[in-house]
Amino acid sequence: MEEKNNLKVNKKILRVVFCGGGTGGHTFPLIAVARALKKLSQENNFILDLRYFGPDLFSIEEFFKEEIPSQKIYSGKFNRFFDFKNFLSPFKIILGIIECLWYLFWFMPDVCFSKGGYGSIPVIFVCWLYRIPIICHESDSVPGLATKITSKFAKKIAISFQKTKEYFKEKKVVFTGNPTRFEVSDLNKLSKEDLRKQVQKEFGLKEGKKLLVVIGGSQGAQSLNSFLLNILGELLPDIEVIHQVGKNNLEEIKKESEIVLEEFLETEKKLYHLFGFLEEKRYYLALSGADLVLSRAGAGAIFDLAICKTPSILIPFPYAAGNHQKYNAYEYAKHKGAIVVEQENLLPHLLIYQIKELIFNRDKLKKMQEGARSFSTPQAAKKIAKEIYERS
Repeated sequence: MEEKNNLKVNKKILRVVFCGGGTGGHTFPLIAVARALKKLSQENNFILDLRYFGPDLFSIEEFFKEEIPSQKIYSGKFNRFFDFKNFLSPFKIILGIIECLWYLFWFMPDVCFSKGGYGSIPVIFVCWLYRIPIICHESDSVPGLATKITSKFAKKIAISFQKTKEYFKEKKVVFTGNPTRFEVSDLNKLSKEDLRKQVQKEFGLKEGKKLLVVIGGSQGAQSLNSFLLNILGELLPDIEVIHQVGKNNLEEIKKESEIVLEEFLETEKKLYHLFGFLEEKRYYLALSGADLVLSRAGAGAIFDLAICKTPSILIPFPYAAGNHQKYNAYEYAKHKGAIVVEQENLLPHLLIYQIKELIFNRDKLKKMQEGARSFSTPQAAKKIAKEIYERS
């Protein structure tokens, strides 16, 4: 086969196993890399065979949408607080290793790509036993426990933040940024004005209103959801709100919001748009068309905001493992694309002031858009796909 783009073509079939998962922050970057690999296979004329191994149904469902076969496996999660489930975790990991010994023997991938998380440990260990090259990716600025463990077995460690280099051996590290599904979206080519028109049409927004989008992550953020309802009366009718609360929280928040909005005019009630979960296109439109986004500070959310060039207020989840959201938020804020409000400082009057101070100030928003753009890594999935290809 011919060589293209300095990539060595040495196999007719490239088999890749993906692992990691549990939340959108793990799963969606894996899907972005899978899409980049599919594009690379078309450009370089090789056959691609992908699999996903993981312990959670959320990831398996998302890979099913991509027509990528998946295998559910056992794995144990160690909570950093006392939990009886911690005693079962070693046994679940052992079961997962036994399962992977069987499944990987029959699939025998050329490369393993891990996004970290507790679900990756059995897969990584068995791939190491089978001498399958391993590439890990760390989304957060401070590595998580799973990545610290599995990186020992990896040939390469892709990182999202420059700061993360200090945690690994320099020869193993490659800076890629965090893969996002929006890297190759046709919507990404549209101007802010054109995107806003599409958002208005998609969500039935009122023309001329400022748009605040509130995102708690794929699982929602209960305290952030409740806090927004407490200040909703101060935002409407001047600001229109799209609010993603998480599938599991939808019914509860719907009932609460009906009570909050009970005395509002019907025209004002229509300015609040409540969703359990925004599918990919709607999520991208909401982020891209927003004047301002209020969000937790998971790496996935930050890099999505950056590629959408959308100003944001980040409220790190204070109980995230290793406090990684706080570190992520402040690393991103250095580029001026966001401001950070820590949860202990989350007071109604303060947040209302911050939102209005930004959302009605065109000059400040423009500077924040430029800061977000400067941080974005629009080739992350493509870079990782090439690393996978070259390791095969």
